[in-house]
Amino acid sequence: MNADNRIDDYWTEQSTAPETLSKPHLNIEIIQGIEPLGAQFSVDTPKSVPEGVHEPLFGQVDPTQFELEQVGGDLVKVPLLQTYAILDAAKIPGLPELLIASGLEHRCLFQGGAYEELKDVAPWIVRLEESNNLTRNLFTRSGAGWHLWDDEPGIYLRSRGTLDEMWGHFRKFTRVQDEQGKWFYFRFWEPILFQTLAEGDSQCGVVNGSFFKGNSIVIVDPFLGCIVGITAHSLTVNTKPSRFGDGDFRLLKQFSRNLGNRKIASLLQGEEGKWSDFSGVSAKECLHKVTAAVEQAHAIGLKKPSHLKRFVKMCEEMGEVSFGTDPFCRTISAGHTPARLIAELEFDVKDLMKESA
Repeated sequence: MNADNRIDDYWTEQSTAPETLSKPHLNIEIIQGIEPLGAQFSVDTPKSVPEGVHEPLFGQVDPTQFELEQVGGDLVKVPLLQTYAILDAAKIPGLPELLIASGLEHRCLFQGGAYEELKDVAPWIVRLEESNNLTRNLFTRSGAGWHLWDDEPGIYLRSRGTLDEMWGHFRKFTRVQDEQGKWFYFRFWEPILFQTLAEGDSQCGVVNGSFFKGNSIVIVDPFLGCIVGITAHSLTVNTKPSRFGDGDFRLLKQFSRNLGNRKIASLLQGEEGKWSDFSGVSAKECLHKVTAAVEQAHAIGLKKPSHLKRFVKMCEEMGEVSFGTDPFCRTISAGHTPARLIAELEFDVKDLMKESA
């Protein structure tokens, strides 16, 4: 990897204009209220995917006019939509062996020396079958290590192409150049990362029409309990290679911040605080509150993850009290180091809570 520092060492932490443009160039559809499957012990006919997920992942849709033209207008010759997953072996211990045992068609996106060295932490593409146990395990939450819902193991693809065609297309994006020709590894199978880049809607960036090539991407967000379907508009054409642009690097930094916020919100949701699930605060609302608090922390010079967690906790405890009032204003303007500042603010919060008790 290039030591450019433009993406804040994100990768090490995580294991030319288009010819025709639509605005926006991506369709993004969100389905809320998705709950994972349970262990389904003693169920005669266990489900393979949760309610609301079957149609986006395994449903069939009519072919487009372009797809019909490709086969001379003969509807019978249009291949069925297939469902693929690109899974991260770094998140699923023993993934290569699991794929072999599943009997599903699969292939590693790395080859040659990279495959030999990194296959146990590499991305693998697999063609999913609805009734297969691996498919069911991807959408199941329980205490069992093989139930993978909370691990965010990868992204899902819908395509009429074969596995070899999908492998040949998407393996090209494991490494991407920026506009100056420097190479970077691109972990596009990281679901929330891909969603962040897609929502940035950079038509000339790395997630453009040439990346999709007529396929659609489905993201599962277990924390917010939703799935996100992403497709490129049919009129979006980009004949030049995908590249990291300045907008992409800004979005990668945003993703790093978002990931940190999600980690904090996840902790708060499981505790008995004011922003927790126990208090009736949804994950989405909690994440919104955490994001606002972190932005406030950044504004006063607090950046370290441990400091951010402590600051967010103070915000949760204080409720609607503003840090723009005394005594906080005096503490913030005193010129303390970040470590001293967070400690002083915690003392201020304790004093305020005592006064209001």
